[in-house]
Amino acid sequence: MATDDELAVVWAIKENTVQLLATCTSEDFDAEWDRLETAVRATDLPEPAALFKTLRAWKTEIRTGCLTRVTNARTEAANQNAKDIKRAGRGYVNHRNYRARILLAATVSNAA
Repeated sequence: MATDDELAVVWAIKENTVQLLATCTSEDFDAEWDRLETAVRATDLPEPAALFKTLRAWKTEIRTGCLTRVTNARTEAANQNAKDIKRAGRGYVNHRNYRARILLAATVSNAA
C-alpha cells in the first residue's frame, strides 16, 4: 500500500515537471517552478529531491528553452547519423570517403 502512495507522489511530481516544461511565459514558469518545488519539499523520497537538484542547477537553461522553444535537436540528430555511418562502415581511413558518405546520407534523407 505504501508503494502505491509513493507512486502517486512521483507521478504527481512528474506531471508538475511536464507542466513546467510546457510554459511559455516567465510568469507561468515561475508559478510552475514554485508548484514543483512545493511538491518536492512535501515528500521525503530521495528521487524527487535528486530530480529537483538537477533542475535547479539547469534552471536558467530550462527557462530559456521554455520561453524560446529553440533546441539543438537537428544538430544532435546530424551528429548521431554521422556516428552511425562511421560505426556501420567499421571506420573510414579516407576522410573524403567518410565525408562523402555523410553528405550522401543527409541528401537522401532530406529528399524523401
